[in-house]
Amino acid sequence: MGGDYYSNLIKNINNMTKEVFFNTLEETLEVDQLTDTSPIELTSLQVLGIIIFVDENFGKQLKTSDLENIKSVSDLISLIGVNFE
Repeated sequence: MGGDYYSNLIKNINNMTKEVFFNTLEETLEVDQLTDTSPIELTSLQVLGIIIFVDENFGKQLKTSDLENIKSVSDLISLIGVNFE
């Protein structure tokens, strides 16, 4: 992958606000009004969507097994390792 990919990735990571994260996650999961404590039960299609979302926006490759114990949005945020300011 070229330098543009990594430049855009760094830009996404540095510019991702909590609001953008939640909006994108809501679109990915096809749900409304997520919060940190929102419980989530993932279908296999949603798991794939999250894997793609995390890879494209945070450069972290997850496996389906990584998402087995995700019970809430805050669990997902911890797994990704993102810290919104």
